[in-house]
Amino acid sequence: MTAAPPGELAAGTQVGQYRIERRLGSGGMGEVYAAVHVTLHKRVAIKVLHRQMAEDPVIVARFVREGQAASRIRHPHTVDVTDVGVIDGIPCLVMEYLDGEPLRALFRREGALPVDRLVDLMLPVIAAVDAAHRQGVVHRDLKPPNVFLARGLGSDVHPKVLDFGISKLVDQTITSDLTADSTFLGSPHYASPEAARGERDIDGRADQYSLGVILYEGLTGVRPFAAQADTFMTLIMAISEGRFPPPRQHRADLPEGLEAVVLRAMSLDKEARFASTGELGLALLPFASPRARTIWQPVFTEAAGAGPAGVDLESPVASESTEGGTLARGASVVSAAPGRAGPRPWLWAAAGALAVVVLGVAFLAVARLGGRNEEPRVTAASSAPEPTSYSVSVTVVPETATVELDGVLTGTGKLERTLTGDAQHVLRIAAPGYETVNVMFDQRSPPPARVALRPSAAPQASAPEPTAEPQKTARPPQAKPPEIKTDNKDPWAQ
Repeated sequence: MTAAPPGELAAGTQVGQYRIERRLGSGGMGEVYAAVHVTLHKRVAIKVLHRQMAEDPVIVARFVREGQAASRIRHPHTVDVTDVGVIDGIPCLVMEYLDGEPLRALFRREGALPVDRLVDLMLPVIAAVDAAHRQGVVHRDLKPPNVFLARGLGSDVHPKVLDFGISKLVDQTITSDLTADSTFLGSPHYASPEAARGERDIDGRADQYSLGVILYEGLTGVRPFAAQADTFMTLIMAISEGRFPPPRQHRADLPEGLEAVVLRAMSLDKEARFASTGELGLALLPFASPRARTIWQPVFTEAAGAGPAGVDLESPVASESTEGGTLARGASVVSAAPGRAGPRPWLWAAAGALAVVVLGVAFLAVARLGGRNEEPRVTAASSAPEPTSYSVSVTVVPETATVELDGVLTGTGKLERTLTGDAQHVLRIAAPGYETVNVMFDQRSPPPARVALRPSAAPQASAPEPTAEPQKTARPPQAKPPEIKTDNKDPWAQ
């Protein structure tokens, strides 16, 4: 048996029921080993704390919490943690063994990826992060090394979210020392502005920002703040101020709608980002492959609370006509702040119901008084007109177009809603390769039953003298990328 360097576990060492095979990699908190359960003969990965860190109770508590967070989510696209604790005096986290490579390796090897390929890879990741948020877990360190592309059956790739070591359990009472030490938590290139500013109230929108940075890098081949990363402080200042070039400055052929999705996820103001990570996934669906769109559309429609307004992927495209409504073509994307949209139908309905109850109480009170002079007042009150409701049904061409009502994403392909009152509403429809349409309507002037988007002009006609940099990043046809290595090297590397 070959002697291991000081502080490492040698091959053949037995830790509890697990026999160490080899070292896979290391991270800031510990080493990762391939191991085998001696009874089940099942291969696992074991994360072991560095010996000097194992003496710090705060770090041990954070380490244990990583296992708690990962096991709490129970999502097919998060790493499966099977055991956590102190085994033979060694703090260990036992998880499934993954065969493949981290997303970082793919980015370094191939640079900017085709749009549908990147979106297909990221949709499972976004679904896993959204599931974590709904379980009260904020990851806080999302980055390409923490997304592992596990090899599935055949040529399938199964993305997995790793490393919940600095995650935040929202509803868990813990000492502030676990998350409020003086060190910067997370990787600075992928940190949200609120994290860069050192704010304490970090929620799921910080993860959404990090996902936006990963999307930016995967689409352009560069990190958004790479030009301002001379020093740690200049990088943090750039992130906290939101200073970075838009993706199309690096890659002019990107769809404007996709750039808008990335920029919204990376909004400096967290209130301007998507209301949930599920809504981010829903907004990315039009840019996925047809197969991925079929798989993930029901998931993200449900996660975003869009109800039955999802796209029917099997329905044929109807004729290209648009009737009625007020259309504003080519409108720029508006990042609506979550929770600041116009009145929702259920709020109007609740208000109407409350008015009926109040009127009923008033009628009973007057009847008990028995005064004839009050009868006209009761009659007048009871005859007050209630807000009338109306139905809105809009079919959109192409069926992959995203639909927003008053700044809130409702789904793709169509809109089915019942609205109440005479307030004005804004319907926004967008799709890659088409001009964005805004429809303003109210009860007296309803929207058209069908909206067909107009194909946008060719990029050469609309791009203002592309700089040398976008041309430089345009990727010529390349040979088939090398086969994914199965060595599983250093998946937790920084």
